[in-house]
Amino acid sequence: MSTQRKRISRRDFLKLSGIAGAGAALAPYIPLQSGAFLPDVSSVLKDTKFAGKKITIATLDGELSAGVEAQMAALKEATGISIEISKMPQTEFRQKIAADLASGAGVYDVLIEPYVFLHDHISAEQVIPLDDFIAKDTTFNKEDFIQSIYKTYGSYGGKQFTIPYKPDTHIFYYRKDLIEDPKWQAAFKSKTGKELKMPTTHEEHVAIARFFTKKLNPESPTEYGFGFWGDPIGSFWLWGVMLGSFGGDYFDANGKPSLDTEEGKKAMDVCLQLLECSPENVGQYEWDKLNTAFIQGKIATALQWPGLAIFSETKENATYGASAVVGKVGYDVPPGAMVNGKLVQVSLMGGWAAAISKYAKEPEVCFAALAWMTGPDGEPLKVPAGDAPARKSTYAKLPATGTNIHLPAMLKCIEAAKINADIDLPPVSTQLQSVLQVDTNKVWTGQMKGPEALTDMQEKFVKIIKDAGL
Repeated sequence: MSTQRKRISRRDFLKLSGIAGAGAALAPYIPLQSGAFLPDVSSVLKDTKFAGKKITIATLDGELSAGVEAQMAALKEATGISIEISKMPQTEFRQKIAADLASGAGVYDVLIEPYVFLHDHISAEQVIPLDDFIAKDTTFNKEDFIQSIYKTYGSYGGKQFTIPYKPDTHIFYYRKDLIEDPKWQAAFKSKTGKELKMPTTHEEHVAIARFFTKKLNPESPTEYGFGFWGDPIGSFWLWGVMLGSFGGDYFDANGKPSLDTEEGKKAMDVCLQLLECSPENVGQYEWDKLNTAFIQGKIATALQWPGLAIFSETKENATYGASAVVGKVGYDVPPGAMVNGKLVQVSLMGGWAAAISKYAKEPEVCFAALAWMTGPDGEPLKVPAGDAPARKSTYAKLPATGTNIHLPAMLKCIEAAKINADIDLPPVSTQLQSVLQVDTNKVWTGQMKGPEALTDMQEKFVKIIKDAGL
């Protein structure tokens, strides 16, 4: 590669993101309890080729660092490679890695980041293509990865730059104990004239959310029928899921902003109906607040990242205390919309991938470590930390019980992902995303009307992109 920093065009990056839409928010994380689990290294194959080698991996403190730590002992047994992990708080994460790459210091050999961040590095030629390593590794089996994320996370210009490490997607959570209870089924039928069941359409979901909202139905066993991440970090995610279900996206096929559209308006209308069934301060709801309210039994349905499933199915944890919903939760793809006579259910997706820095001292050693960590022996070790699998074979081998009970739904949601959790348009991704975050949060907090927000977001997107010359 040349040393010139090449910028990928708007249309090219939209093609890279693809219709699978695997966005990559700085997803929340689950702190792992010390000694919660240890990898079994008794059956791994040993190879001394890289004995004594050491690499540095940079990633976020929490689920991601816990996943790597769970793999380290077995990796060393299997390959001889040791890992020094540099785990960073969310407030410093992106800046530290960007600074290392910009300076060429090479402090970090391997980067495990949201794939949107890695797209910036691909654009700037700061990470290396992996194709030669993959071609030489006869055990890598790239076809075993869920192909939508394998390609979306880092395939560009016919080259592969990343390996999926942790898929992320919004899951629809619902209180199956309430929905399947004959008492509430009869009450719902009496009140609405309809059957109470797991909702598949927005209309069904809104009706259920209203029924289980105490201010709208004083007999409701829960305070609220719906909950979502409404604070500025993730405020636009709810609208994004709705937008995708109506066949919309942030950009049209020609790469032009498509927010203030018929699809965008329909999506906003559903959001406003669900907002009426949500906590009054949902505009301040972030990861912890939503999780707390749900596992305490205050909310009947929710859209949230998969980590909530682990907390829901754990009787007691240090973060939120006791769960009141163990064994009472159902997991599925979010309800959708009827489009041209067909039900369209989509999910929002984020994702984390691993890449090798251009300044890594021993790229071959880095790839060997990543190939094992994301391979059939290494991948299952990171799952208890909250890092979902990226390989189809791992989903097939892990029993869908206990804290893994949501994995079948997780796989369905990954396959149904059609909308990004982040705007993926270097170099203005952050500016555009800020527009969505600010305006949708203003809607949830009553500072702006839904239609007004759509018009404002559309106009700002157009201006930012025009000013950047894209």
